[in-house]
Amino acid sequence: SDRKPWQTSSNPQPIQSKEPEPKEPDRPTPYPQPDANPQSPSPRRPKILSIPFIHAITPILSILSIGVKPPFPGSRGPPPVLTLRPGGVTVCGVMRIGEFEIAEPLPELRDPHLLAVLRPWIDVGNVGSLALGRIERYHRSQELGRLHRPGRFYDFTRYRPRSYLVSGQREVTIPNSIIRYANPEEGRHLLTAHLLEPHLYGEDYCDALLEIIRYFGVKQYSLVGGMYDMVPHTRPLVMSGIGAGPNLQRDYANTGARTSNYEGPTTITYTVSNTAAQLGLETRAFVVHLPQYLNLDDDHQGAARLMQALCRLYNLPEYIAQEERGQKQYDELTSGDGQLPDRDILARIEELYDSEYGDGGSPATTSTPLPASIEEFLQGLNVDLDLDGLDGDGGGGSSPDRPGRGGADDDPDDRDLVTA
Repeated sequence: SDRKPWQTSSNPQPIQSKEPEPKEPDRPTPYPQPDANPQSPSPRRPKILSIPFIHAITPILSILSIGVKPPFPGSRGPPPVLTLRPGGVTVCGVMRIGEFEIAEPLPELRDPHLLAVLRPWIDVGNVGSLALGRIERYHRSQELGRLHRPGRFYDFTRYRPRSYLVSGQREVTIPNSIIRYANPEEGRHLLTAHLLEPHLYGEDYCDALLEIIRYFGVKQYSLVGGMYDMVPHTRPLVMSGIGAGPNLQRDYANTGARTSNYEGPTTITYTVSNTAAQLGLETRAFVVHLPQYLNLDDDHQGAARLMQALCRLYNLPEYIAQEERGQKQYDELTSGDGQLPDRDILARIEELYDSEYGDGGSPATTSTPLPASIEEFLQGLNVDLDLDGLDGDGGGGSSPDRPGRGGADDDPDDRDLVTA
């Protein structure tokens, strides 16, 4: 009775301890769990872009022309590796500038000039292709790049791929536009472009060429080639052209070219020259006039005439023009092979040539009516009989019935440029 409330009993009851409840085994977690203490910073889950996500956006990046090649359907490989750089992008070790794949390492070019030939529009007799091929062999030019997807611009039922047997193995080459470069220690650095006229997306094709011009700092863009005209093979071949820049007249006087006053159908790629001129570049066009009645796969006389001009402009040795080869080709032409017209027709064409080009290039002011037989012959050649407009700069290679053939016989490296 005297026990205080806080005093324990003299006979305390033993306390029974409870068995601990079994714990669930710890499960592995992919990421660290946040700390129970709200004051401690919690680690964040790392942000990782999944491979399916990257594969999903690569077609969009490809459309934006930043150089990502979409994976093939069902591809499970790693996504492409991108390396961005000013003006271009490297994809899996291949650099892209616009629509062109560029070989690396990039060459060092010093204020280059770009010489281009366009087939089949203005490369009759392979005049431009032969000339560029001779310059490339002299300088030992190397390939700079080619279109990444040529099928975007070309109809392969018109520019046919070609099949070859090489050491018993079959290979297929796809028509493409190819750019090569030469950077000699002395002399002008050059880009040479073998272009095929686009069937589709012509504006994008021109923009792709302009991207190359901007990226490599091209100072002058020149288009070279050949076209049919009412000129005889017995007279010196005429070369004409157009251009822009302060040195235009000097270059035309140095090469013996005459300014063209042609108006008529042309090619979408001429917009490259117009845009380049607006950007402050010098532009040129050198076009050799070839006899309308000849149908030579490789016109070496025309190529020699073009090479004479390019040798003077770029201080190249005269022997690469191969003038003797061209003159021999024309000298060996006979009426028996079906290439030459009758004597009276040839005499009349010579008379027209002399009146147009023989006296300082002044146009004829009067004309004599042609005999009916000659008119019929010339009409069969699709020649304009208007003596006041004998420029004929319409690019004879563009007509569907007489397209300019692709590929030069002395340049086997251009076999993938051959057209149908």
